[in-house]
Amino acid sequence: MKDINRYIILTLLFILQIYQFTEGKVICFRKLKKNHKCAGIIRKVSFEDGEDCCSKRGVGFAIQKHKIGKNRFRCTPCSDLNKNPFGNKPPKLEPKKDILSQLPTATDRPKVQWGTWSPCSASCGAGWRSRYKVCDNCDRNDYENVQSRPCMVNFYCPVDGNWGPWFPWHPCSASCGGGTRLRQRKCNYPPPAYNGKNCEGLAEENNECNRKVCPVNGKWSDWSEFSPCSETCGQGMMRKTRRCDNPAPAGGGRQCSGQSVVNKKCEIAKCPQNGGWSLWSTWGPCKVTCGSGYRTRTRTCDSPPALYGGAECEGEAEELKECRVERACPVDGEWSPWTNYGYCRAAKCEKGYQLRSRSCDNPRPQHGGIPCDGTAFDRIECFNGQHCPVNGSWCRWNDWSVCSGPCESDDALQARQRECECPKPQHGGLDCEGKHLEVRKCPECETKTERPVLTAVIQLQASKPCSERLDGDDGEGISGFGDAECEESEEIEEETTLIKTNSP
Repeated sequence: MKDINRYIILTLLFILQIYQFTEGKVICFRKLKKNHKCAGIIRKVSFEDGEDCCSKRGVGFAIQKHKIGKNRFRCTPCSDLNKNPFGNKPPKLEPKKDILSQLPTATDRPKVQWGTWSPCSASCGAGWRSRYKVCDNCDRNDYENVQSRPCMVNFYCPVDGNWGPWFPWHPCSASCGGGTRLRQRKCNYPPPAYNGKNCEGLAEENNECNRKVCPVNGKWSDWSEFSPCSETCGQGMMRKTRRCDNPAPAGGGRQCSGQSVVNKKCEIAKCPQNGGWSLWSTWGPCKVTCGSGYRTRTRTCDSPPALYGGAECEGEAEELKECRVERACPVDGEWSPWTNYGYCRAAKCEKGYQLRSRSCDNPRPQHGGIPCDGTAFDRIECFNGQHCPVNGSWCRWNDWSVCSGPCESDDALQARQRECECPKPQHGGLDCEGKHLEVRKCPECETKTERPVLTAVIQLQASKPCSERLDGDDGEGISGFGDAECEESEEIEEETTLIKTNSP
């Protein structure tokens, strides 16, 4: 209880000391913020008044340290020095006899209207209460619009009682066969005070005791067999056990003397030992006499070696590292790839040649290296065929058409054709020579002695323009066949003849 009272008194003293004035000195700041806020207290130097502060490094000063934020204090800017209600020097305050009398009074601040004080923040003991300035559109978060002061409600707070630890059990009322025993506790940890609540629960507790039977000394059972080895490889342990249950100790009887467990080392087989690398050897000498090369270092799989089926070391046993000798090596020259052939150096429709070139710079011969072997230029013959006459040439024959009718009919024929487009005649070149249409009897109907083909020919020719239709003898036994639709003075019946085919 004394500690609680001491804590409350120290708290009040700390709160009241916040408002203590500094007499005969001012606090000088080196940083000025907005709204009469300063930061950066100039320490290790004392200033007699605001003029002394502002004439040196200060930009603002305060009679007392009034903190209004993190590293922010309320201050008077040096630019307002002539407006200071105290003049160039702070007022001399009379020594105060006690801490409470040093609190600032209402006369030290501008006359404003304040609201009522809020209730104390604590229901008992020390706390705070606040009031706000009565004004329109006031920001209650601004320190200039709120006042706070300490408050005290019921200097001593109610303290609820709490049980202390249980006292030891009283001796049992009987030595065997069952009895009772008692233990107690007190409501003194702490005791209830200042109208605090009493402890809840019982202050005494009873339970049964000495219900055990007469003392029976324990004896060991027989040893069990040894258990299997604990490890399948390498050194392990196997054990055998016995129990103190033949009979078990009862009623305060003595426990069995001796060990209940016997351990024995065992080893079924050696465990596989995985290999481990040794440390790397030092780097060997560079293996070249000029330019860039490599040097090596090695390690061995013997730390430890792989044994009893263990895995070999993972990784490489040799490591390479690039090295360089100051003397440059000879570099033989190599040809670059050939360029594309240039334009044909020939007159129109005449033969000429095309050139291509390469350079010995892939790489260039250096440091006494051998130059490239061969020539830097190459040429081939060419023909300048731009706008030259191109004779036409036949494309491949199309496949034979489906038989135009059954063998019993008079028009069981097949036909195929080709085009003069591979290439087409251009720039005054000659057309293709020969026919572009062939007609034959269907192979499966070759047993017939005679077959009219008029219908198949007419159907094939009618599907083509007049300029591409057959005219006259086509060299394959079809003669006297023309395009009746393209000639007005003749009829198709007069221009057609029967083509007779004889079986072989």
